[in-house]
Amino acid sequence: MVGQSKETHMVPDGVRQKFENAGRYELIVVAARRAHDLQTGSKPLIDDWAQHKWSVVALKEIEAGLIPVTYPHGYTEPKDEEEEQAQEEQQTDENNSGTLPA
Repeated sequence: MVGQSKETHMVPDGVRQKFENAGRYELIVVAARRAHDLQTGSKPLIDDWAQHKWSVVALKEIEAGLIPVTYPHGYTEPKDEEEEQAQEEQQTDENNSGTLPA
């Protein structure tokens, strides 16, 4: 067949069930937003992401329960300890640099 991919990805039943109340449209919107975020630099939350397209990674993250139905509202990217420490140091430096002794 011309123009069709040999491999097709169907939405797993587990993903559909998570969005049963929200609907298919919301599932598509959430998956598209997550795929876009992944493409623009967000860290994948699953281990076997390298072999998949970003849209498939997003669906796998949703299926694993790592991405909420309400994504991106109220969602914050998980941080590792080094990132948290660097952010805390930056905030401390900003707080200390604002006032100079008289």
